[in-house]
Amino acid sequence: MTKRLSLSAMQHNTQYAPLAALGYFLRQRDFFAPLRDHVKVGSKTVLPTPHQKRLDVVVSMLADCTSLKQINTRLRPDTALAAAWGREAFADQATITRLLDAFTPAHRDAAAHSRRAHLRAGGAGSAPSL
Repeated sequence: MTKRLSLSAMQHNTQYAPLAALGYFLRQRDFFAPLRDHVKVGSKTVLPTPHQKRLDVVVSMLADCTSLKQINTRLRPDTALAAAWGREAFADQATITRLLDAFTPAHRDAAAHSRRAHLRAGGAGSAPSL
C-alpha cells in the first residue's frame, strides 16, 4: 500500500504543526494506552477525563510551555492542535492543576509499572512516565 500525503483547506491553523503531526501519529497507534489503562487517578470522570488532562501536560511540555498557566494562553485557543490530539479543546489549567494535586506516589509507581510492561510486551519506544 502506498502512503499518500496531501494538503487540504482547514478551518483553523496551528502554530504547532510538527506537534500536531506527532499527536496524530501517536493517537493513531494508541501509544498512551498503557498510561490510560493502568494509571487511575481519583478524579471526576467528566470531560476532559483524567487521562486527557495528563496528555495535556505532555503536550504543554512539548509546546515549551514554562508553566501550567500557559496552557490557557498558548494551547487552549489552538483548536487545530487539539483536534490532532483527538480533542475539541485542551483542558483549563485549573482542572489540570487539581488532577496533578491528586497524583500520589502510588500513581507514579503504577505509571512506571505500565511503562515497563509496555516495553516487555514489545511496545514501540518508551511509554510516558506521568
